[in-house]
Amino acid sequence: MTETSDLRSVLMEVLDAIMELQQADFGDIQLYDEAAATLTIVAHRGLDPAFLGHFKTIDAGDGSAWGLALRSGHHIVIEDATVDPTFEPHHSIAASTGSRGLQSTPLYDRNSGKPIGILSTRFRQPYRPTERDLRLTGLFARQAADVIGFRLADERRRKNDAQMRVILDQVPAAAALVDREGRLVLRGGPLGGSSGDATPSQDRQPPKGQCGAAPSGAVSILQDIEAEKRARGRLVESEARLQAAVDLVKLGLYEWDPQTHELRWDETVKAMWGLQPNAEVDYDLWLRAVHPDDVGRIEAAIRHSTDPSGDGAYDVEYRVIGIGDGIERWVATRGQTIFENGKAVSFYGVAINVTDQKRLEAILERRVEARTQEFDAVNRQLRAQIEQREVAEAKVQQLQRLDAIGQITSGVAHDFNNLLTVVLTNARLLSRTVKRPDDKEGVDLILAAAERGTKLTAQLMAFSRKQRLEPQAVTLNDKIEGMLDLLGVTLGDAVHVETALDPHLWPALVDPTQIELIILNLAINARDAMQAQGTLTLETSNTVIEREPSRLEEPAPGDYVALTVRDTGAGIADDVLPRVFEPFFTTKPPGKGSGLGLAQVFGVAKQSGGGVQIATQLGKGTSLTIYLPRAPETEGALESPHTDADASPKAANHSTVLVVDDDRAVLTSTLRMLDFLGYSTVPASSGAEALALLTDRTKVDLVLADYTMPDINGVDLARSIHDVFPELPVVLVTGNSNVDALGTLDASRILHKPYAERDLAEALERARLVE
Repeated sequence: MTETSDLRSVLMEVLDAIMELQQADFGDIQLYDEAAATLTIVAHRGLDPAFLGHFKTIDAGDGSAWGLALRSGHHIVIEDATVDPTFEPHHSIAASTGSRGLQSTPLYDRNSGKPIGILSTRFRQPYRPTERDLRLTGLFARQAADVIGFRLADERRRKNDAQMRVILDQVPAAAALVDREGRLVLRGGPLGGSSGDATPSQDRQPPKGQCGAAPSGAVSILQDIEAEKRARGRLVESEARLQAAVDLVKLGLYEWDPQTHELRWDETVKAMWGLQPNAEVDYDLWLRAVHPDDVGRIEAAIRHSTDPSGDGAYDVEYRVIGIGDGIERWVATRGQTIFENGKAVSFYGVAINVTDQKRLEAILERRVEARTQEFDAVNRQLRAQIEQREVAEAKVQQLQRLDAIGQITSGVAHDFNNLLTVVLTNARLLSRTVKRPDDKEGVDLILAAAERGTKLTAQLMAFSRKQRLEPQAVTLNDKIEGMLDLLGVTLGDAVHVETALDPHLWPALVDPTQIELIILNLAINARDAMQAQGTLTLETSNTVIEREPSRLEEPAPGDYVALTVRDTGAGIADDVLPRVFEPFFTTKPPGKGSGLGLAQVFGVAKQSGGGVQIATQLGKGTSLTIYLPRAPETEGALESPHTDADASPKAANHSTVLVVDDDRAVLTSTLRMLDFLGYSTVPASSGAEALALLTDRTKVDLVLADYTMPDINGVDLARSIHDVFPELPVVLVTGNSNVDALGTLDASRILHKPYAERDLAEALERARLVE
């Protein structure tokens, strides 16, 4: 702050500094009137008008923070003024104006020790200062008190000087009053002094009045014209300095009479309006040249400056259209209204052409806008990357869950399929020998249960994406029409099945067995959602996906054959929808569902190279669409006709098969099945035993070996046999879902558990013929 700053400017600078120091939301300074024992707000930032009206003048003994701080001489901190008991009379005004936390610090004159006023800061939230905060505030308050005290003293001095100047202006010459005895009783003006400090002159007689009468006294007037000369010189010098300043910054000077609207402009202002130096100006001419969009702001500024209750300041920037040249210019004007007896009597102002500055500001704004757009673009890109990362993380988490379940499945699939192989093999063999109807019924029940176990294992491997699918070009329309009778029986008479099949449907590339399971699973889910009553719609269409997937289950861009299964059921709740494809998640009662249906749909669709989408509405139903890749044009052959798995082909040439399996029950069951098919068999319970038998020149035509064995697994055994007996065919049997471990072994040499007699015979026959 400069030494010439007025008191208000000093107070505002002090207030701004302490608010910045404390990061305060509001602030005020009150000066103390010792005679009236009151505090009055003289400077503030951000205070609500209602707040200012409530605390316009405060008794120093009031219970406010100001009064408390003044009486105590210390910081007063109120954490929350809306509830603090010491601030109880003012709770409502604090709450309504958003002023909660506050602190007040007294200001004292360093020399006299008397209070000057109070420095307060306020916060929208409760205020809890640290000791360091209070020390810094105290240090700042002492420095501020010194500055304010100096300015107050300077203001008083200036006020006294002004009063003296008024008196001296009324008495421009020296004056003296002498009584009838010749004694000086009063002197003023340049003589200075006061009555009674001089004695009468001894060398002169009292003056005689007219007609010789004795006068009662005399008045003597002396005038110092040297002071007048000096004043005139200072005036000339001041005007010269003013003119130099005006010329330096190219200011234009003007005057305005608020009563008559008379205007007086200098040449600089006239040039801003496109006028010649000798042009006549008036109020209407000035207003006519103002840009129409800026007239409202100017009129508001004029009303403010001529309001007697205001500060008389006029400060506005606006555009003018040159009257003589039509050029648009920006003009910044400042001025001050002079009031007498509450009436605006004169106005003095300056104007400056700021067109170049506005052009630069416009350029800067455009650059800022361009930078802002670039920043927004970067932000959008960053947000998009964050969203992509979140999607990727969600995919990774989902895949990790599937992989974890897949690993569990891989661990149990082998043993489970071994059990199913034993059950199915012996049950089928037994079904051919039993005679009694009730025995046959029991065997059929065993076969049905084992078949259900086989499907459950297939579901586990499908959703875990570990099962090796055999995709073929499939006509979905034919597949759906062929399943309508089965669906009718499965769903019951209360569920009406409708179809909307695209006659120009592309062939889909999918495992035909798996798509049948998917359709059946979705139909059963729909039946349960409709509580066995409603409409099930199967719809097919050709679809081209162009946008990238936003969810893990959705398909990537490409050509797809879409199968939509739509029901009129209860719909899916929002909190359930994100979990419907999770394995083992089900909303059905215990024993009514495994939670693998939609998981299998998800697994098969993704493993086939497609995806799924689901749409649902509570009370109206659910629509699930499966996207299967379009079969390439070269895929001419569709799926092969279904063959009877229970047929019983016989061995063509009574070949001898070396059967290798570490599970004795599976080994025995396999030997029985081969005996039934007409093969001769040689058993081995391990890879090492099988190699020993071959080394001993045991005569065999084929080797049927289990993949998972403790000492030598099936792949290693096949390689060892091929190294020594390259002409001997080996077929591997696996119940494990981890088919990748089989490496580059020909798929024709792999037989999956559990299998039927025909599957076993065909696998052995293919291996024998290839060799």
